[in-house]
Amino acid sequence: MGKVKLGVCQWCIPAQGVQAIALAGELGFAGVEMDMGIGKPGLELREEAVLDAFITAKEKTGLVYPALALNGIEMNQPQAEEETLALILRAVQIARQLGADTLQMPSFGSAQMESETDFEQTVKALRFACDQAPDLQIGSENTLGIQGNQRLLEQVNRDNFFIYYDGANIENIRGEDGVAFYTQMAGAIRQAHAKDLYLAKPWQNAQPAVLGEGECHAREILETMRAFNFSGWIFVENGHDRERLKRDLEMLKRYFV
Repeated sequence: MGKVKLGVCQWCIPAQGVQAIALAGELGFAGVEMDMGIGKPGLELREEAVLDAFITAKEKTGLVYPALALNGIEMNQPQAEEETLALILRAVQIARQLGADTLQMPSFGSAQMESETDFEQTVKALRFACDQAPDLQIGSENTLGIQGNQRLLEQVNRDNFFIYYDGANIENIRGEDGVAFYTQMAGAIRQAHAKDLYLAKPWQNAQPAVLGEGECHAREILETMRAFNFSGWIFVENGHDRERLKRDLEMLKRYFV
C-alpha cells in the first residue's frame, strides 16, 4: 500500500487563526489543508500579514500545508470570469508560498454545476488553473455523480487534474453510495476528505459524527480506500471539538498506519 498521510482541514479545527495550526500539531495531525479565506476577516490569505503569520506558524510547528482550498470560489459564473481567473492566479502564488502542491477547487451551493453553462464555465476555470500551474495538482470537489465526474475528467483533460473525494458528501448530498463512487473513480482520486454525518434534509442540516458512528458508511469507505491502495493525503473534515477530532484521527490510523 502506498503512503497515506493524515491531516485536518483548517476550517474544522476548534481554534482561531494561527492557534488552529498549533492545535492541529498537538492533536497529532501531520498537516493542515489551508483555506484561502475568501471573505473571512483575519483569515484572508491574500492579505500579506495573514499569509506571513500562517507561514510562521507552519515553521514553528513543523507541520506542512499540502493543499489550499478555494472555499467560496464561484467558477460557474460567466459574469465573474475575470475575477475568478485573477483569484486563481493569486491562489497559485499563495499555494507555492505555503508549500502546498494541491489546489482544492470546490463547486457547492451557488457554485454547483447544475446547468450546462455552469459545467462549461467551471471546466474553463479548471483548465486555466491546470495550465497556469503545471507544478500543482488541481482537484475538483463537487456535487456531480460518477458519470458527471467522468465527463468532467474528459472535458478538463489535463494530467494534473483529479477528482477530490468525500464519500460523506456523496451519501449526504446525492443520496448515493460513497463506496461505489470510490470503486469507480479510484484512479482519478489523489486526495480525500474524511468525515461522517447524521444525515438530514436539506443536506446542509446534516450534523457531524465521529468517524464510524454516523450514517455515511465511513468504515466501509475507509476499508475500500485501503483495499484500492489509496496513496496520498486524507484530511479530517468534521466540525468537532478537539476530543472528537482525536477520535477521528485514531480511526484513520486503524486503517492507514
